[in-house]
Amino acid sequence: MDMIISQKAAQVVAQSPQMEAIKPIAALAGQQQQNPLQYAQQLAELEAQALQARTQAQIAADQAKAQNAMDIKQAQARQDMEIEMAKAQADLQAKVAKLEADLQIEREKNAAKLQMEMIKNGNV
Repeated sequence: MDMIISQKAAQVVAQSPQMEAIKPIAALAGQQQQNPLQYAQQLAELEAQALQARTQAQIAADQAKAQNAMDIKQAQARQDMEIEMAKAQADLQAKVAKLEADLQIEREKNAAKLQMEMIKNGNV
C-alpha cells in the first residue's frame, strides 16, 4: 500500500506543471525614460501573469491531490476486497475439510457397524 502511495506521489511530482519564468522588472527597467503609465501597465501585466501561473499551479495541485486521493481509495477498496476474498476462501476450505472429516468418520462408523454385524452373524 505504501509503495503504491509512493509511486503515485512520484508521478504527481513529475507531472506537476512548472511555472513559466516571469521577465524581471530590472530587464524592463533597462528602457530608460519609460512612461510611468506604460510601467504601471507592464507591472499589472506581470502581476496578472503571476496570478494566472499561481492559479494554474494551484488547480493542477488540487487535481493531482484529488486524483491521488481517489487512487488511494481505489487501492484500499481493492485491498479490502482481496482480504474478504481470502477470508471467504479460507472459510470455504475449512468447511470442505470439516465435511471431508465428517464423511470419513461416517465411513469408519459404517465399516465398524458392518464388522460388528459380521461378527454377530459369525461370518468372520
